[in-house]
Amino acid sequence: MRFSPRLFILLSAIPPGLLFSQERVLFPGLVEGPRWLARARRAEGEGGFAEAKSLLLPHLADRNSLGWAARWEWERMRRILLDFSVGPAALMERLQQDLDGRVTEEMVRAWRGRGTLLARVIDGKVRYFESAPGRLYRLDAGARKLWEQVRGKPFFSRGPNRARLAHVKEVLRAARASGKRYVVPKRLEIRFGIEVKAGAAPAGARLRCWLPFPGESARQREIRLVRTDPPGGIPAPPSSLQMTVYLERTMPAEGPALFEEVFQCTFLASVPRLDPSRAEPLTPVERKRLAPWLAERPPHEILFPEVRKIASGLCEGEKNPLLRAKKIYQWMEDHVTWVPAREYSTMRCIPKTCLRERSGDCGMQALLMICLLRAAGIPARWQSGWGIGAGSVGMHDWLRLYVKPWGWIH
Repeated sequence: MRFSPRLFILLSAIPPGLLFSQERVLFPGLVEGPRWLARARRAEGEGGFAEAKSLLLPHLADRNSLGWAARWEWERMRRILLDFSVGPAALMERLQQDLDGRVTEEMVRAWRGRGTLLARVIDGKVRYFESAPGRLYRLDAGARKLWEQVRGKPFFSRGPNRARLAHVKEVLRAARASGKRYVVPKRLEIRFGIEVKAGAAPAGARLRCWLPFPGESARQREIRLVRTDPPGGIPAPPSSLQMTVYLERTMPAEGPALFEEVFQCTFLASVPRLDPSRAEPLTPVERKRLAPWLAERPPHEILFPEVRKIASGLCEGEKNPLLRAKKIYQWMEDHVTWVPAREYSTMRCIPKTCLRERSGDCGMQALLMICLLRAAGIPARWQSGWGIGAGSVGMHDWLRLYVKPWGWIH
């Protein structure tokens, strides 16, 4: 089996060490900062981008952490404008095409008022999220019913994905027959690439690129880098938390610059036998060892009051850690809807946004569930990478939780 996905990877000419000093990480929203910065952030939150920019402008050239914060807030507004790029007329045109001309201004106002049609007022103008219609049909029962009447079919598939269901059955049969946790190995060859458009960088400029690369684990084995373009790509050391292949080349005078890697890897399914009667509480020593995955880590792993309240209510009277985790998982299934997400970096606290809107994509939901699990005393950690499943392939985020005696569970 062979995949040839194209994936945009961050290119940078900035030494990585310059990006991660403590001050630089703290200032984009974790601390209040000076008055001008707090006022700029408040103005941006209220849609006053012009006012925010006037407050930030005198500090953009500062070569310190405050200058970095000012430049980041400026960049953040640029990203928000890219996400909220659809005007009222263009949105109405898209909705009318979807819904056979049955949409009225009153319906749009009602959807906006309910928060199911995502919009922002920026400098006095209404701007809609680029994927607002797709979110609308997922979140608003009335809009979804109208879509289904027009199209003559359900918006959501009522049955399971057949390819995925067949794969799950294959995995379960193999796990039962062998008694093993990791089963059904699949050997794949995968090609990742990025094309830097002609003119995107000056001719002769040095371009540095980090392409994703699998790390050795129980579910990923026998990894082999087949080739890179340009040749000589350097894989990250096995101890790295973020596995990549590093590549360099100069920008040509004409045409695009290409980066590519081809690697092979054996992937396995994980089937732990989760019998609640075998679940065990953590000892004080284990809890100390797992403390990083029980603690808060701003800005996105925060046990804010509503998270603690939900976790406490769900787990009241339940001591079994596996059953506590199951209750939280079921609450997520029942109360949070998958929707296309806006740019992560524009959200001050991703799980707060997910909880407030009761919706989010895979990464937003993973972060919210991590917070709920930690509030319930269950270690949980973030995972991100390239998801390959039956009939699907693409970037994906998920989480792992720790329950004895199974350890980390996907």
